Amino acid sequence: MPELIVTLKGREIRRRPITAAETTIGRDAVCDLQIDNVGISRHHATVVVAEGRAWVRDERSANGVFVNAKQVERQALDDGDEIQIGKFLIRYVELGGPPLGEIAVAPSRRRVQPGGHDPKDTMALSQEDVARMVADRPTGAVAPPPAKAATGERAAPNLSAAFAERMAPPSESLGVRLPVAQPQTPPALLAAVVVLAVLVVALAAVVGVLLLQR
Repeated sequence: MPELIVTLKGREIRRRPITAAETTIGRDAVCDLQIDNVGISRHHATVVVAEGRAWVRDERSANGVFVNAKQVERQALDDGDEIQIGKFLIRYVELGGPPLGEIAVAPSRRRVQPGGHDPKDTMALSQEDVARMVADRPTGAVAPPPAKAATGERAAPNLSAAFAERMAPPSESLGVRLPVAQPQTPPALLAAVVVLAVLVVALAAVVGVLLLQR
């Protein structure tokens, strides 16, 4: 019986056997294969059993469906194919047994709404983000070319510059230079200097008188 094996960065996290005509994949709890992640639409994709084989169908998801690194809307699956949904990799494997067309597949009883593009419902990834996720694969598959980042993104504020501006002195932050106060001589020191000067003059006069008496 075929299975869907969900992996994240090479680590297996879930398995889901295909037992119904439709196996829904998405973030909604009613999906047959639930992947609770904001990059996954509520109903992201469906694996359909038809024409004797399995197919994957994109249910108008916000971030698309990739099979073997190629974006698709509807694609037949072969044993070992890898379905990329957001940052998750889902491997389709056939574990022997009768051919898929001979399996009595029951109709799915679950009904979910299409994924859609509501930004409040799913975090839409830029094409660059999706390309990077698809490129980050052990198979080394070629990813779609990167595109410009989604609009509406703003650069993070430079907190260090803002902090330095707020901590700067008022003269620098306002663009005004304030006069720098000159150091003042203490009155006691000034008086001592005057007294010393008077003593020097008196001493010079005495020396002059003594020289004249000789």
